[in-house]
Amino acid sequence: MLELYRWNNIFFEEIRKVHQTDGWILEQEEQDLKWHQKIGWKSYIQHGAFARFDCSSCGHKWSSARVTIQFYMKKAIHEVKVRVFGQKCRKCCDQFEEPKFDLETSVRRILGNLVLSIRKQCYGQQIYNKPRSVNNGQHTEGPHERKLCEACKHHVCNVPVVPTSLLRGTETGGTVWGLIVSISLLVIMGTVLCYQWVSSREPTRDELLQQCAKGGRRVLGEIYSWVRSTINAFLHHLA
Repeated sequence: MLELYRWNNIFFEEIRKVHQTDGWILEQEEQDLKWHQKIGWKSYIQHGAFARFDCSSCGHKWSSARVTIQFYMKKAIHEVKVRVFGQKCRKCCDQFEEPKFDLETSVRRILGNLVLSIRKQCYGQQIYNKPRSVNNGQHTEGPHERKLCEACKHHVCNVPVVPTSLLRGTETGGTVWGLIVSISLLVIMGTVLCYQWVSSREPTRDELLQQCAKGGRRVLGEIYSWVRSTINAFLHHLA
């Protein structure tokens, strides 16, 4: 469970900063994800928050800058329901664990962004301030594993997904990248041999390096085009 009383204290402070006197309150929602479909309720989703996780089964610890929080707010009763999406442990994949946020950095920025959304959606105010970054300067590397992400399960995650096998050392991924490396070497060697055949003489060291670089640039261009088309096709398939 969230430290809801602390979240509310920070929420009140952020509300007072904009001279809002209505008594808004936060409540945690763990089940219903369709409040925004009910009359008078608005929705705001915060993506890319940084948090830490502890596995309740095996004790494994990890952090993520891809945490999603969804808020549902209703002006008539000055209430906000908050749903925090968890992640599963990669080692045991037992259950979704709830994220732990730093109160004075992540939570304050998250709730500050929520206040901006309340002012815009509930009070019709024109907001010129942009939402603040909530990842604490952290950047998560590597593929996004949908099976471990609760936000992906409920279709509210905004992280593009690339086939894991293309990015990790699986059998399929190893085969694909092995083919790419082999083709790259063949193209570079072919470029050098063609140059030697056309010039009808043994190339100098500088000429050889120049042709290798030329072949390398060509290979990189082809690889970039292939990767880009593959990712676009995969994202189109997900949509």
